[in-house]
Amino acid sequence: MKLLDKLERKFGKYAIPHLILYVLGFYIIGYILYYMAPGAYQLLELNPALVCKGQVWRLFTWVCTIPQQLNIFIIFMFTFYYFIGNSLENAWGTFRYNLYMVSGMIIMTVGTMLVYFLTGFFMGFEHALSIPATTYYVNLVSFFAFATLFPEMKIMLMGLIPIKIKWLAYLDAAILVIDFLKAGLYRDFPAYAWGIRLSILFSVGNFLIFFFATRDYRKLRPKELKRKHNYKKQVRNAKTSAGHRCDVC
Repeated sequence: MKLLDKLERKFGKYAIPHLILYVLGFYIIGYILYYMAPGAYQLLELNPALVCKGQVWRLFTWVCTIPQQLNIFIIFMFTFYYFIGNSLENAWGTFRYNLYMVSGMIIMTVGTMLVYFLTGFFMGFEHALSIPATTYYVNLVSFFAFATLFPEMKIMLMGLIPIKIKWLAYLDAAILVIDFLKAGLYRDFPAYAWGIRLSILFSVGNFLIFFFATRDYRKLRPKELKRKHNYKKQVRNAKTSAGHRCDVC
C-alpha cells in the first residue's frame, strides 16, 4: 500500500480519467480496420518476429486488435466492460485503475516477447512461438477485481434475472477454465492455442499481483486479529447482558 501511495503521489497527475473509454475506442479502431482495411489491421498485431525486424510499433498497436468478430454479444460485453471500468475507477481512483490496466498490458507484451525468445532459444527461432496478444482476457479478468469489491451487488441479467456479482464471477472463472482447456483442440495451430492459454495466465497473474499488492495486511497482524476478536466478544457479551435484563423486566 505504501508503495502504491508513493507512486500515486508522484505519477498520479499523469493518470488518464475514464481510461475504459480509450480502451473501447481502440477496439472501435480495430474493428474499422479489420472490416475496411484488413492489410492495415494486420500491421497492428503483436508479432515478436516482426518486432525484432524493426516493426516496434506492434508493441503498442496490438491493443487495437479485436477479441472476436462483431456481434450482439460483443456489444453487450463492451457495455458491461464500460460499467465495470467506471466502477473500478470510482472505487480505486483514476491512478490505480490506470495502473491495473496498464500493468496487464505490459505483462501481456513482455510475456509474449519472452515466450518468443525462450522458445526460439530452445527450439530455434524458425520454430519459436509467436503468440497473439489481446486485451480480451485483461478486461475479462478485471471482473474479478470488480467482484472482490462488490460481491453482494445485484444486477439484472438480460434485464430479467436478478443475480449477485459473486455468482457471475464464478461463471467468469468457469469461462476462463473452459477457454484454457478448449485451447488444446487447436493442435494444428500451436501458437494460437498457447496464445489463449498464456493470455489467460498473464491476465490472471496481473489480477493476483495487483490484488495482493493493494491489500491492507495490517488487518492480518496478530494484534489486529486479537483486537477484533476481543471486540466481537465484548459485543456478544453486551447483547447477552441486554437479553438477561429484558428477561428480568
